[in-house]
Amino acid sequence: MKGFLQMSCFLLTFICFWVCLAFAVRTVQLRKPGLPLFPSWLESPFNHPLSSTHLSEAGLRARRKCFGFGIASIAFTALYLLIGA
Repeated sequence: MKGFLQMSCFLLTFICFWVCLAFAVRTVQLRKPGLPLFPSWLESPFNHPLSSTHLSEAGLRARRKCFGFGIASIAFTALYLLIGA
């Protein structure tokens, strides 16, 4: 039983990580048109390319999903380590 739980946590961690990475790429793709991906060095450091002012509505949804799957990936990793201890 312990091995099954560990393996399923490992599998869910792996899946959540790759889904998070896919949504991160999607977030970058859905920024508002005309905005550069990397701001110049002369701009404010708070003018981050993934801030809410630079993303469309779909980009904001993708960013929220990315954070959600990232947190789920961390949680399943912690559960995997907790079961193994």
